[in-house]
Amino acid sequence: MGAIDLQVVLFAYGLAFFAMAVAVSARLWPLRDEPLAAVFSFLALFGLTHAAAEWLELWTLLRGSTPAREARSALLASLSFVLLACFAVSLALLGREPRVRRRGVGAAFATGTLCLVAASVLGGPVPLNVAARWLIGTPGALAAACFLARPRVRWDGPLTSPPWPVRGLAVVLAAYGATIIVGPAADFSPASVLNRPAFFAATGLRVELLRSVLAVGMSVMAVLTLGRFDVLDRRRLSAAVDRATAALERSRVSLRAVLDTAPIAIGVLDGEGHVLRANPSLAAVLAWATGTKPKGACCGTSWPRRTSRRCAAR
Repeated sequence: MGAIDLQVVLFAYGLAFFAMAVAVSARLWPLRDEPLAAVFSFLALFGLTHAAAEWLELWTLLRGSTPAREARSALLASLSFVLLACFAVSLALLGREPRVRRRGVGAAFATGTLCLVAASVLGGPVPLNVAARWLIGTPGALAAACFLARPRVRWDGPLTSPPWPVRGLAVVLAAYGATIIVGPAADFSPASVLNRPAFFAATGLRVELLRSVLAVGMSVMAVLTLGRFDVLDRRRLSAAVDRATAALERSRVSLRAVLDTAPIAIGVLDGEGHVLRANPSLAAVLAWATGTKPKGACCGTSWPRRTSRRCAAR
């Protein structure tokens, strides 16, 4: 496969992850107030950062390799793997208090960043890339897949297993995590054995092309997962509205029964002293028929004027 083919693959690879970031971000907007939005925002940031890293590698291939360009590309790719690990940590802490989630994700991000800085200072761009793939990227993707696939009541009310889009996302993440370790060639193990040229020689395919397909699958499954939660939220909201409406109707019926059977006279007057509602006891006091609706009648016509003025003042 020539240089032109590699350029096309790198462009498609970055485009796939960029499309994943855009699709997940757009689907997160209806769920922006839910804890799940904060979790999947790390997946969107991972896609955006990884796309930038691949396009920077494409720019390096087009313009020529320099140490500064290689360092920037390796740093962006490594940072994307840290964000993927943060996605796994936030999944593990889903359902905890916001303060606990923030501390856990902050600790994961700080630890990953310190590891990247140490690898960059001690070894350079290639050791940084390899270390980020083996120590952060692959464990983060596999951990996220495990946390997605484990049985959780949180996914769908009384269910004990996650819906099929969540399981599909877990499978795609696990497959992607297995391909992360295939990185640049280096003169130290395991990068000297398991690397991009060795993968191409064994399979005849660019590993970036395989990752592009997985990125598309990741995007589809993530959007379907968020859509499933959006539907569940609407169902829960509709059920809550129905329960509140039924409770209000029961309260109204109970209050009407209490008013109708109360032995004391109870009524509702407006500001001008007109009777808006009266129970049978008040109707009897005012010498009205029990079934007659008293709405619109002035209390002054049956009550003493002093009492009428006092009622109107209240």
